[in-house]
Amino acid sequence: MFSKQYSQGVSHGWLLALLLVVGGCASSAPALDDSELDSGIDDEDKDATAPDDELPDPVDPSLPIPAAIETLLIASEIRAGEEVRASCAIFDAEGNELDPGDYQATLNFAPSYRFERRTDGTLIAIAAGEGEVSCSLPLYGLFDESPKPLTILPGEANSVITRLSMNETVAGDSVDVECLAFDAFGNALEDFEATLSHSPVDEGTSLEDFSFSATRSGTYELGCIVPGASISENASLVVRPALP
Repeated sequence: MFSKQYSQGVSHGWLLALLLVVGGCASSAPALDDSELDSGIDDEDKDATAPDDELPDPVDPSLPIPAAIETLLIASEIRAGEEVRASCAIFDAEGNELDPGDYQATLNFAPSYRFERRTDGTLIAIAAGEGEVSCSLPLYGLFDESPKPLTILPGEANSVITRLSMNETVAGDSVDVECLAFDAFGNALEDFEATLSHSPVDEGTSLEDFSFSATRSGTYELGCIVPGASISENASLVVRPALP
């Protein structure tokens, strides 16, 4: 009887001591401040994005504020391969012209496939047709609403192709010859001078107004000649004997 009561007393004593220890640890733990009960983002993450009013201002406050921008185009018609010479004029609200060197104006060229920038930074026209050039000042939200039109003409002749109305004919029949000329950028030339050569040359051949005929059978080579063109693609014509 005594040992049973003693065991129960020891058990109750250990339980009471354990409760006192747990309670002491809980009371000694630091309480969390409400500011730390957030979504789990630490201070470093919170500072990753600064408020907008702390971002650097890209506009130099010491410069006069521009109010308008205008595109200046030296030539409104150029040839492929020539430089596009354009600049921007900037004005304040009173119409006074400002120094463009103080501002980061941008020249815009459209459509872009008509132009190409060289390694030295100059911009040239490459594709014949109609384009336009305009200035803008993005930092101040200024854009030239009246782009300057630019006409791009084909450049000088660089290559010529000879075409025949047929590649095979009979002796005595005529074949029409066509000359196609292109500049260095592949633009087709419309107005150009061309002459025609053929070989072999004999008494049986005739060439008049780009119409060729031969009374003797054989293979003839015809070629267009355009001044300035260094690349030439000739055409071959097979002449069969005429039927009796």
